[in-house]
Amino acid sequence: MSKVIDEMRDYFHSLSLFSRNVRLFLAGTFFIGIGQSVFMLMFNLYLKEAGYAEGFIGSTLSISSLGQALFSIPLALIMAKMKLRKILLIIPFLLMLSFLALTFGTTKPVIMTASFFRGIFFAVIMVVGPPFFMRNSGEKERTHIFSISFALALASGIFGNVMSGLLYGYAAKFVSLELHQYRVTLTVGSVIAFLAVLAFILLDTGSMDPEKDKNKKIVLKNFPLGFMAKIALPQLVIGLGAGLVIPFLNLYFRDVWELTPKQIAPIFGVSQAFMFVGISLGPVLKKHMGMVKAVVLTQLLSMPFMFILGFSRVFWMVVISFFLRATLMNMSQPLITNFTMENVSKEFQFTATAILSSAWTGAWVISSWLGGNIIERYGFNIVFLSAIVFYFISSFLYIIFFLKSKRSKEYVGCTD
Repeated sequence: MSKVIDEMRDYFHSLSLFSRNVRLFLAGTFFIGIGQSVFMLMFNLYLKEAGYAEGFIGSTLSISSLGQALFSIPLALIMAKMKLRKILLIIPFLLMLSFLALTFGTTKPVIMTASFFRGIFFAVIMVVGPPFFMRNSGEKERTHIFSISFALALASGIFGNVMSGLLYGYAAKFVSLELHQYRVTLTVGSVIAFLAVLAFILLDTGSMDPEKDKNKKIVLKNFPLGFMAKIALPQLVIGLGAGLVIPFLNLYFRDVWELTPKQIAPIFGVSQAFMFVGISLGPVLKKHMGMVKAVVLTQLLSMPFMFILGFSRVFWMVVISFFLRATLMNMSQPLITNFTMENVSKEFQFTATAILSSAWTGAWVISSWLGGNIIERYGFNIVFLSAIVFYFISSFLYIIFFLKSKRSKEYVGCTD
């Protein structure tokens, strides 16, 4: 018992070390996360209600991932040489505009274009975050910052998902057409994402602005390409599996289980709460097992729940599996990001973050498009089985690249 108390004291002490900059950045991304979660839950359902098939819905998700994948690395190279204050102030506004264009766009070209730019704007936040944390934190609290960052993203998902259901129901009191109820909900989500500017305007980005080196050229000669390839390839494989299933889970609950948006919203909200707890425990898992073992174990344990989620006809088992699969698969993500930042020098952190983001989103370009078309033609069973195979391959790659490598002791990183 005393060991558990000591562990909790150490955990909360690390949280108290977070700098003002880190707290403000987390607050801003929290608002963006709420807006993003509203869209992740409601936009597919909105498109379905508007008469679009799963194939087009998958294409819309795919082109958003394409925008993020194509621009992550160029943005990283640019932002490494720029002051970030103006960038962080304008991104919430641009995200809001892209969300509104998606909400009120009435033709396929408008929706696809808005989705592409939404991916680009979101890539900025993804690329900036990890280097920002590295440069505004000490070694003691760093792992906790990455975990709390992911956990807060999930907490924003809880608010966003629950809020989506409430807004959708509340909108029904004023508008009778279901399509317009979706639009009201999505519009509120867009405005909430814009509120991130209230936190970003207070940031001191001086610690990230390379003023002394502003005339220095970006050199990638010493970039750790081999290490990044070993980190990025498993992430790409996970992305291939996740993109087949994750973007369509709201449609799965609607079409297979015939749930309404008001019923789907709390299920997704509780799922985010489960993930919040799991990711918050990530640093403890890393401390006692090491990064690679923790990643492999959580991914392997998630696979049976993925199978139950896709093939069980018992609703309560499906819902519990939905919660546990999401918790286990997401628990390791902040550990991977933190591990990457610690093994890459400061000058390459933006680029390393962009490569991780591009590996994941680049995979989604293919798999979300493919997933939508497979579901439209054959249903959900094939995509669930395929995702399980990809998750297994990813775990196997981590074992080969790190646990079985000659440098395994260095990479495992167990501090216990």
